[in-house]
Parts: sequence; structure tokens; C-alpha cells
Amino acid sequence: MWSVFIADDEPKIRKRLQRLVDEAGDFEVCGEAADGLSALEAVRLQVPDILLVDICMPRLNGLDFIEQLEDAAQDSAIIVVTGHDEFDYARRAVTLPIFDYLLKPVESSHFQSVLFQAAEDISGRRKRQSLLQWAENQVMKKRRSQVDEFIHAWMRGELSSEEVMLHKKLLHWPQDLTLSFLCVHIDSRLCQIAALELHDHVFFTAAIEKLVQKAFGAARGELSFSDSDGNFFYCLPSHFEQGQVTDFAKNLQEEMGFLVSVTSAMVRTDFAGFVEDLKSLRHSIEMSIGGEQSLERIFAYIDQHYPDKELTLESAAEALSRSPGYVSRLLKRHSGYSFSEFTNRFRVLQSLRLLQEGELLMYEIAEAVGYSSQHYFSRIFRRFTGKAPMDYLKEGS
Repeated sequence: MWSVFIADDEPKIRKRLQRLVDEAGDFEVCGEAADGLSALEAVRLQVPDILLVDICMPRLNGLDFIEQLEDAAQDSAIIVVTGHDEFDYARRAVTLPIFDYLLKPVESSHFQSVLFQAAEDISGRRKRQSLLQWAENQVMKKRRSQVDEFIHAWMRGELSSEEVMLHKKLLHWPQDLTLSFLCVHIDSRLCQIAALELHDHVFFTAAIEKLVQKAFGAARGELSFSDSDGNFFYCLPSHFEQGQVTDFAKNLQEEMGFLVSVTSAMVRTDFAGFVEDLKSLRHSIEMSIGGEQSLERIFAYIDQHYPDKELTLESAAEALSRSPGYVSRLLKRHSGYSFSEFTNRFRVLQSLRLLQEGELLMYEIAEAVGYSSQHYFSRIFRRFTGKAPMDYLKEGS
């Protein structure tokens, strides 16, 4: 169903346009306005698929309304509905993103034809946009993988200075500079569990990058990378204040809903300096984590006992010599999940590994991760990933 917004100062015209929209079948009116300013406020909130806009409206005329929409309706189709006196004036507005023009009084069959053409145009644009987004994600994943592999090999001492210089040129890295780096640490278990719905780790890292950009401005994308310990590194603009790091850490914690640690430091990019400074930055983030021993014991207990169908908050608390309330609060504060939800997510995460290995039947996988019912396991799996186990596996392959 396509949403249509009507902006016209004449009540009779709005009523007729609404009737024509209803008769078209696959369209519904989501709102209307009698003046340009009211229309502007409403459209910025609703973002309809199609806008029917009159030229002559009080407070803000139709063409000024379209100009001020900016990016709010860039994915919408704008159809100008105008009278004879304004038609030539409207046609002169060639620089505006107008899909088509309709002359009052609007003829029913032509109106419906234009509506369906607009819907087809929107559908085509969205498919192309989706394809471009997919392609961009593929490039992003490939580049991210290349940068991560380069950094890991460099840190392990597997590359000579000449090889590092060659990789830098290929990946457009700076040769010998001292740059500001931000390190974000997320427990790798929480990172994997939180990314279940996304199916793809790259989208999870993109979410962090978006928050980095919001706080500091655009980070240098070619200098963004991660490691296997849950550390995400971002090269920041040269001028930023330490207070921004503190505010960013607080906002990131709130957005992610689980424990994160953030620190920043200056890092040299020359052959020896990069390894030394990055190790120092990683040590700094490790020291800031503080090592919550009770939390680690909870994680370890769930890791050891998740195949047990009788695993509960009460049994875990008893084994850890803690009260159920304490275990529940600690896990919720640091992970964002209740004991039950965390355990279910952890089990689903383990089932993914078994699915990819392909050695067990579905009911055997369900039992291996702590579920006595294959049906219940599938329901939990779909709840967290949005897909049935086999569909999730096919899309990931």
C-alpha cells in the first residue's frame, strides 16, 4: 500500500483527491494540509511515498514548499496539482524534483495512471538504492577484511618494512604520521550476541562508526579496523577535545545497551612506532575494563552449562554462591539482557556454529544447545534472527 499526502488549500479539491486516491486501490491517504507550512511539518514527520501539491497555498506556496523539503522527501514522488493560470508557471520550475503535473479539474483515469507511474518509479528507485547499498556493503566488507588482515599480520611481526610500505600504498594508508586514534572495546561475546539480528558483523561495526562520526566528525575510513579481542579502532580528526571522548563513551553505552570501554591516544604510523603505540593503546583499554570477576564467572558458568536444559537463574546463582537478584542485576547492567534472554541468545549463537558444521540434524542441534523441543528452538531462533535456522544458514552461505 502506497501512502499519499495531499497539500491543497481548497477543501473540495482535497476531498476529491482523497476519493480518487481511494478508488485507485493500492493507495491510501496518510494525511492532508491546507497550507504549505503545515504540510512541511507533517511531511517531515510522516515521509509519505507520494505528495500531491497545489501551487497556490497560504503561508508557503507549493514551489517554496517543495524547495524547503530538502532531503526529507528525497525518496518520494512529488506530483503538482495546479490550475490553468499557474500551469505554465509550475512547468518553469524545472530545477525542482517534481515527478509530474496534473491540471485541475483532475480527470480520474489520467490521475490513476500518474499515480501508478509514480509508484513504479519509486519502486525502481528503491530497488536500485537497495542494490547500491548491497554493493557498498560488499566493498566495505572486503576492504575491512583486507585492512584487518594487514594490521594483524603487521602486529604479529609477519611483514617486513618493505611489505608494510607496499600494503600502505595499496590501502591508501599514510606513511609516517602521528594520528589520533580512538579505541572502543566491546566484550567479544556481547558483540556476537548483539549482532544476531544483523546476521552480518559489518553492520554492527557500521553502527559504531556512525556514532563516531556523530561525535567527532568523519573518521578516516581507511584507518578503521578491529581485532579479535573486541577492540574497534578509529582514526579521529586532528582536533578534538577529551570531553568529547567522555561524552561519546556515555552515549555509546546508552545506544548499545551493554558494557563498552573507550579510550584515545596518539599513534605513529611508521613501521616500528605503529606496533608499539597500538600495543600501548590496547593495554590502556584492557586496564580501563577493570576485569569484573563476578561477571566473568557468570559468563563462564553459562558457557559451561548452556547445554543443560535445567539451567536457570536460580541454579546459576546457587552455583556461584550469589543471590538470583545480584546475578540478574549484574548481567543486565553489563550486557543489557536478562539472564533468560542472554542464555537464549548464547544458545542461538552456539547453534549457528553447529549449523555451519553441518554434522547434526536439526533436533540434535536443538538438544545440543539446551532445548528439548526442536519447535521451541526454531521459535527462539526466529525471534532473535528473524529467520528460520535453515534460511539463516542459506543467506549466510
